[in-house]
Amino acid sequence: MYEKKYYRLLCYLMFIALFMGSAVLAADTIYVVPFDSINVDTSLTEDIAEAISEQKWEGITIKFEEDEKALNPLSDEEVKKALVKAISQAASHVLCGSVESSYGDGYLIKSLLISVQDKKKTYKTEYFIQNESYIPEAAKIITGRLIREIKGFSEVKINGLRVKADEEKSVISITWDRRQGIDEYAVYRSPVENGPFIKIADVTGETQYLDTGVIRGIEYSYGIAPIIDGIPSVPVDSVAAHLRMQPPRGMQIDEEKKKKTVSDKQIARELKNEVVRKHLEFLSEYYMHPVKLNLALYLGRSYIEKGQVLALSDFESYEIYPEQKRIQFTGKDRGYIVEIEAASFFKFLAKAERIKIPETAVLIDRLLKNAIAYALPCGEKKIKDEYGHTVYVPYYEAIGMSTEYFKNYAKWENNTLMISTSDRELKMRMKEAQNKKGKGK
Repeated sequence: MYEKKYYRLLCYLMFIALFMGSAVLAADTIYVVPFDSINVDTSLTEDIAEAISEQKWEGITIKFEEDEKALNPLSDEEVKKALVKAISQAASHVLCGSVESSYGDGYLIKSLLISVQDKKKTYKTEYFIQNESYIPEAAKIITGRLIREIKGFSEVKINGLRVKADEEKSVISITWDRRQGIDEYAVYRSPVENGPFIKIADVTGETQYLDTGVIRGIEYSYGIAPIIDGIPSVPVDSVAAHLRMQPPRGMQIDEEKKKKTVSDKQIARELKNEVVRKHLEFLSEYYMHPVKLNLALYLGRSYIEKGQVLALSDFESYEIYPEQKRIQFTGKDRGYIVEIEAASFFKFLAKAERIKIPETAVLIDRLLKNAIAYALPCGEKKIKDEYGHTVYVPYYEAIGMSTEYFKNYAKWENNTLMISTSDRELKMRMKEAQNKKGKGK
């Protein structure tokens, strides 16, 4: 109990000294607290804090005690304790932060500057490094930014930032307006919308940069900041661009027919399964007549050969949206997306469930995995991948799809389902294309 009272009294006296006699605080003295470790070894954070404490700047004193515990900058209670310690060290500011793994093998160093006098977090900055060898560089840059803040310098904005994707040369061009009195600029890039940003280049005497190290489809955000006294500032604004992904190579009808080699003997074991037999019995009333099927393929051949329609299959995954009567197929390695509005497919599905066809989910899964979509290119679709990247993938709307229970069955002509789109607008586009083709003849 007495210890608690003593601690409160000590805190009270220290803060009285802070506000009533600010002369006890040394001007521009930074007290560095060991950084918090997030999924990284504590020795790394200690090395970073020590590297910061070793920086030499005119008029600035940096203090660091290795024996101190790491401080969680998000904890108000821990920040208060650090302020008390900073007062005992006659420091004007506390520097704390965290280090976390980022972008695979790299590290993101986040630093936070706290004013002892105002008891407020006054400035925060971050810097990404590829590995431990960049710690001295990061320490210099972080400290340089903090000192500019302490001395009252604001971030300098670079105007006229523009980006352009050059599809032919596979580069993204970044240009900006020259700022008077500044000849050096840092180019920053992030594959994630809100960062962290990575410094990818220093540019001297120019106001443009060509980024050749991009992956097609990923949207990159770019920022430009001035380099002042050897310290790259933080980009104030950013703009985004991406290179288009290469479209998938569609199948040719003749190539696909050559794959139809699965014999009755190869499926004989499956045919002994009662569920399989019931599935086939149910499907039999939906098979397209072989004459109509071959006619449809014949009419579509020229569109496919010219690349106006792509025949796509072997999808990585699919999603079913019953309310919208839509099916979405995703290509290998998320290389493209195909969607089809197919009301007839969902009527088919509803009937299978209504008459209690066994293992309906297995039936649907089989049909969709074996599907071929006949699709029209419709630009790009924006998605998020598992790493948080914004990715633009080629997007297609299917005018129809065919499928079979046994993939590549030799008797496919008598065992194929053909499902047309129920999208009226898409049907209209196809009708117009057919009319143009007819007039062209």
